[in-house]
Amino acid sequence: ADSTITLLNGDIVLGTATTDTEGAFSITPSSALEDGDYSLEAKATDSAGNISSESSSISITIDTTAPDTPISLATSSSITNNSTPTITGTAEASSKVTLFIDSSLLGTTTADTKGAFSFTPSSAIQDGTYSLKASATDSAGNISSKSSSISITIDTTAPDAPTSLATSSSITNNSTPTITGNAEPSSKVSLF
Repeated sequence: ADSTITLLNGDIVLGTATTDTEGAFSITPSSALEDGDYSLEAKATDSAGNISSESSSISITIDTTAPDTPISLATSSSITNNSTPTITGTAEASSKVTLFIDSSLLGTTTADTKGAFSFTPSSAIQDGTYSLKASATDSAGNISSKSSSISITIDTTAPDAPTSLATSSSITNNSTPTITGNAEPSSKVSLF
């Protein structure tokens, strides 16, 4: 009890503290450590002035830099009838990637060791047009800014059957007659 503990990074003193009656101590460095890897040790000085040998070291990495913003956000199509579309992109290697649909959380995944990620929602997304964005969180807890958005339209509703099918004549010598009619705007019509 009442020993003075000195926290060291090599020969540099990072701070001191006095132990409590049970020998416990807590030291916060007096100035901020720069980003990098550190090997920290402690030594004790008792009230008689005796100094212990240095403790075993602990390694710590200080990382206060946010990861790069995820890039190359994509889906297989910007208009799809798949209500659980796979979203891909690139982020910091091994970072946690958080995906947003409009301003709401869609889900999370982890980028691989090369930074590639892929996410498929576990629940169906309702029909509609949405904006998708992503952010990355590194192992130190730093969070990137959100990525540029991509737009996706989910449309799982089948169009109404085409109506008013017609041709210029029901009997013709034209082997490629033109068939006309009405269908959902911008839909693809197939004749059977």
